[in-house]
Amino acid sequence: STQAVALALRGEFDAAQEAAGLAVGQGPQLLDAKLAAATIALQQGDTRGALAMTDAVLASAPDNGEAWWIRAHALFQSGDM
Repeated sequence: STQAVALALRGEFDAAQEAAGLAVGQGPQLLDAKLAAATIALQQGDTRGALAMTDAVLASAPDNGEAWWIRAHALFQSGDM
């Protein structure tokens, strides 16, 4: 969500994660909300959370380049790449 991204850019990661989670909960089909949640999780060092969100995006949009990019960074951070 736009609000989640704005909060993350200000360094308010807990609030950003909450906003992204609310957006995902309101519409699980919203890829942008899932990508925002994945990005925030990654910024907080939550590689499992980032991978879970990118898996959810890629399940419905396997050609989503942003999801693959976030996934690659999460795997790199976790040492699995």
